[in-house]
Amino acid sequence: MAPNVAPICYLYGMSINIKPKYSSHPTRKTTSLLAYARFGDRISKKAIGITIPLKAWDGAKVKKAVQGWHPLEATQVHRELDRLRALIREKELQGKVTEEEFLKIIDRFKKGAVAGEVAKPAKKKQKNLLQYLEAFIPTALTRRNKHAKNDQERITKSTVSQYTQLLPILQNFHYWTGRNMSLRKIDIAWHDAFLEWGQNVELMGPATLGKHIKTLKRVCYYAKRDGLDVCPDVMNDEDFDKPRQPKNEVQYLNRDELQSIEALDLSEDPLLERARDWLIIGCWTGLRVSDLGRLSMEMVNENEHGDKMIHITTQKTRKKVVVPIIKKVQDILDRHDGFPRTFTSGHNFNDGIKELAKLAGIDTPVKTMKAGKTLIQRRDEHGNTYQVEVDRKVEGTFAKWELLASHSCRRSFASNWYGYMPNQVIMGITGHSKEEDFLRYIGVTEEENAKKFLDLFREIRIQQGMV
Repeated sequence: MAPNVAPICYLYGMSINIKPKYSSHPTRKTTSLLAYARFGDRISKKAIGITIPLKAWDGAKVKKAVQGWHPLEATQVHRELDRLRALIREKELQGKVTEEEFLKIIDRFKKGAVAGEVAKPAKKKQKNLLQYLEAFIPTALTRRNKHAKNDQERITKSTVSQYTQLLPILQNFHYWTGRNMSLRKIDIAWHDAFLEWGQNVELMGPATLGKHIKTLKRVCYYAKRDGLDVCPDVMNDEDFDKPRQPKNEVQYLNRDELQSIEALDLSEDPLLERARDWLIIGCWTGLRVSDLGRLSMEMVNENEHGDKMIHITTQKTRKKVVVPIIKKVQDILDRHDGFPRTFTSGHNFNDGIKELAKLAGIDTPVKTMKAGKTLIQRRDEHGNTYQVEVDRKVEGTFAKWELLASHSCRRSFASNWYGYMPNQVIMGITGHSKEEDFLRYIGVTEEENAKKFLDLFREIRIQQGMV
């Protein structure tokens, strides 16, 4: 055994001893204490994190009374040595201590462990929000859809594209604000900072920010399912929500405007004529353009009364909807012996819709927001500021035909049937779950609602011969 060591514990034939690193020194006034233990022919030693005056070592133990050393400091050292002794005894009572366990005891002691204390589990190392999302995206298509009704339903490609769009948004937010991206820190304050940055720096509208918040909540849902610690605010606090949505700005074609487009002579322009056919189908089925392109006669069935219906599971929401085929749509199917050939891209269809509306003279001035280009500032990962041109909505007054596109079809269906059919019936075809969302979608104001009521009331009075 090393000379001048003080055994502090001796159980089951094993001794652990304390001695100073220096018994004397020409310049040093203090010394650290070391723990020694013998394992066969090998002696292992490790500093225990206690320093005493050189004069406090009497050759075998730590003295309690030394000139220049406060009695309270001496008492504290002896209490700490008692704590170490208790930790060693606790471990030795469980069986023979290995060298590895000896070193772990000293580490626990230096961290403040007390005998009899249940060891606290180490905090899990986990990916932050950016790291998790980067790893999540490549595997997303194999994941069960959050709202799936069975185990076979997986996340769709359109939803994966939302995760892909969110990642650079979060990176830019982090670079600009320096906000902590730990999943444990995604709280209400983080949410509010994200919305403020999105609105004032990135110039995003409420609808765009709302889409990103919705996607973020889904990411956190999957992170929690994967066993990561996620701040409960994301799921449980009602204030962690989308910003208030404005009235729907999507322009639609009313019944008169649709009739003016139907009356166009397009016999010398078959491509534009095909665009009109799909516009009519879209406006009287209420389907999204992603579903219009998937239509086939295999989806058409007749009921017991001979009425034809389209049965389709929507691509975006995976909801099953049944859409009645009215005469205007059936005439197109009869003329083409089925659905017309689809367009190669939504862009071609959008261009066709604008051209049709322009030819039909649908040019009412509309003051609204329209997609355009604008400059914003960003920061890179090193904090350097730069400018970039982005697509954002800009305010202006535009001819109505300029504002129409494929999404106008679905909006036209909902708006043109509003007031003629119960809302729940229309929602069953558009796929809206909440009436509040449906009314916001069609952009109904209190004045428009009152006008629609009076129009219907007038028609009823005419039909009953009361006028």
